Amino acid sequence: MIAPLRLVFRVLIALIAIFVLINLSPVSLAEWRGEDACPKIGPLPACYLVMLCYAMIGLAAAFNPRRLVWMFIIGWLPVVALALTGTTLEVLGHGTCPVSESGIPMCYISLALAVVLLPMYALAGGFKRLATMKDQVSDQA
Repeated sequence: MIAPLRLVFRVLIALIAIFVLINLSPVSLAEWRGEDACPKIGPLPACYLVMLCYAMIGLAAAFNPRRLVWMFIIGWLPVVALALTGTTLEVLGHGTCPVSESGIPMCYISLALAVVLLPMYALAGGFKRLATMKDQVSDQA
């Protein structure tokens, strides 16, 4: 793929991560103040984990998608798992997700964005190093 197009996808991923961090900040701040703003994973509020993971996704895309694939994957997997779990619980009638200002559960938004982020990261050249490593391993065998 043409290098400028990869840059566009990298910038879009970083902008999505910034968008999520900005919109999740009030929920995390409310949780920090002691309000019961987001569900817990044991003692850890899920919104803190989601913020950390989206920060990792944004940093992996912004700096070097080929070298920071591990950071993207470590950030992306919990986001998808939490969003999928939250969406499933919402659909089953167990409202657990914080709601956006427009009334949409945030786990719906997070799941939609996470599903879009994976192919965008691939188009940004993020998984190219994994393919190269796979070819080197198969050549050695």
